[in-house]
Amino acid sequence: KSKPSSKTSSVTANVSTSKGGSRTAILALWGRAQQANGPDEFATLLLQQQLSNAFGSNTVQGQLQTATALACSAMSRLNYQLTRGVFEDQVGFFATLGNTGLVTPLQCRTCWFDDCVEAFVRRIPASDTTAATGNVVILGSGYDTRCYRMNLQQRGIQCYEIDAPGTLAEKQTVLRNLDIDTVSTSYVPCDFESQDWFQQLLTQSSFNASLPTILIWEGVTMYLSRKSIIKILQSVSDNARLQQTSWYIAFDFINKDWAMSSFWSNAMKRVGEPFQFAVSLKSEG
Repeated sequence: KSKPSSKTSSVTANVSTSKGGSRTAILALWGRAQQANGPDEFATLLLQQQLSNAFGSNTVQGQLQTATALACSAMSRLNYQLTRGVFEDQVGFFATLGNTGLVTPLQCRTCWFDDCVEAFVRRIPASDTTAATGNVVILGSGYDTRCYRMNLQQRGIQCYEIDAPGTLAEKQTVLRNLDIDTVSTSYVPCDFESQDWFQQLLTQSSFNASLPTILIWEGVTMYLSRKSIIKILQSVSDNARLQQTSWYIAFDFINKDWAMSSFWSNAMKRVGEPFQFAVSLKSEG
């Protein structure tokens, strides 16, 4: 997903804008690929190709690393079929004294955002022409696959993916190697901290702002500054009023009580994609 750059000292350094892209986007892809018959049927294919690209398929070491990672993924799916439980979450439950693991929350998150897109598409009147009747914009797309698995083009929807240059380039390489049809999707490189996402969308694509639009902002807010988040939300509101058409945004956030703890704060800094924003779920009263 798209996160802050390190162009200035006031911005927290983040690896997602550099070559190879976001590591947490790969982690999210891994989580979606673990559950047998999960909502994202493309996830396993993308994971296999991404691991091959990352480790290299031209060396024995690279082939062994890729095979090991894929074997672990296959064992997780087999475990789910046998026990109806996700292996990583089973281990995580005991290791963290009852806290959930990674995979189940990601499956739930994927389904919820899928439902948001589906509800949006159903609200748009069908057209007898081939012209687009609505837009789906994925803000911080990472390895999101909605533009390829939800038959959006056939339903009159034009798709746009916006993300940090490094992450977007890595994803496009994976898609090309898999021969996945991306003709109906426009890719817009953008650093959310230093660039205006809407101006990038207008100048780097044929985006029609007068059409009903939904923005999917999944798994991104935690990596951005509060200032950037407010700016993006304000721009969505401003564009909706300016265009006088229906604009929607769906997003998620994380719990401040654990996200900003010393353990997770240090862990995410080591990954190179530190948490910057979270919301306290405790009652202020």
